[in-house]
Amino acid sequence: MTDFAPSLADYPYRVTLDTRPQDCVALGNINNVVFYSFFDSAVNQFLVEQCQLDYTQARLVPFVSVRNVSISPTRYFLKPLPWACE
Repeated sequence: MTDFAPSLADYPYRVTLDTRPQDCVALGNINNVVFYSFFDSAVNQFLVEQCQLDYTQARLVPFVSVRNVSISPTRYFLKPLPWACE
């Protein structure tokens, strides 16, 4: 196992997603289940913006498979959340 902790600058594609009140739990952090929808949103935004995917004409269905998530302990209550994709 490596001690390398990538920073946001290590990823070539980044998006910022806005959080909603229903995304947060009572303690002010993002609900763990919501992180998976953030991955899906980031990937779909990449496909539309960078790959010119047109969902109305496409003959494919993109899927997002996440094996594990490393979440920063920072509290993101109702703030834009930076995401990075490899």
